[in-house]
Amino acid sequence: MWNGVLCGLLAGAMWGMVFIVPELLSAFTPLEMAVGRYTAYGAIAFGLMLPKLRNLLGRLEHSDYMALLRHALTGNIVYYMLLALGVKFAGVAPTSLIIGVLPISVTLMGRNDHGAVSLRQLALPLLVVGAGIACINVDVFQHASATGQPMLKTLIGVVCATGALLSWSWYTLDNARYLKRNPHYTSAEWSALYGLSTGLIAAVIGQTPEHVRPRVIGTLKKQLDAAVRRGTMRRIAPEQFIVNLMSLCIFPFAARPMIVAMLGFDERGFQQFIARRRRDLPAFFLGALRP
Repeated sequence: MWNGVLCGLLAGAMWGMVFIVPELLSAFTPLEMAVGRYTAYGAIAFGLMLPKLRNLLGRLEHSDYMALLRHALTGNIVYYMLLALGVKFAGVAPTSLIIGVLPISVTLMGRNDHGAVSLRQLALPLLVVGAGIACINVDVFQHASATGQPMLKTLIGVVCATGALLSWSWYTLDNARYLKRNPHYTSAEWSALYGLSTGLIAAVIGQTPEHVRPRVIGTLKKQLDAAVRRGTMRRIAPEQFIVNLMSLCIFPFAARPMIVAMLGFDERGFQQFIARRRRDLPAFFLGALRP
């Protein structure tokens, strides 16, 4: 029993370091900290999964790659960058408190899942948590005012911390639902793949933009110009091509609450909508580029 208690305390202390490190390493940007943190995570995951790497990679399907991509971004990189910004602008205490609401936010966002606790049973705990958050944020803004810190800076920090909470909450639910639909992966296998994918994305993001951007834009421009010369595509700037494609792919997930409310989707309906969109989007996008 005491070994379990000790392990729980150590785990909590190590998790708490995610809030302390941005304060200690204030000379580094949130992007730099995220890249360093998750490149190391990816390297460790690679070492642990190396004996099974070939077998695991051979089992991956297109949907698995897409799930790993969105989980690596929402559950790690974007989450940690928002957390670091929250610490930078609002401080450690309010950021840790807001993100500490994670169990409640996950419960609320997953309230329609099978076996979820009813909101009536959660009403009192939610009110208490909400009151606590309100009190701590009132103190944060009063402290900011007393120390002369701009109110807008503190507000930005609170918004970033809230964004980190929402990002990780969405990841938690989407990851759990995906594993339920794909029980052929064990939690250990999926965690290793998740770590490796995060490390690869962090390594790519960590490349100096001044070196990578010209190669990407230049290669894309050559391909677009060749298609224009063949008469299969109208002329479009590579920057517009990239932004249009990213917008079409990201918007359904970024605006998911609005889409669900407008179209009346439940979880299964939204997943079916995304599956149809995955099939229809390439033809729609390429069709819009034809002369």
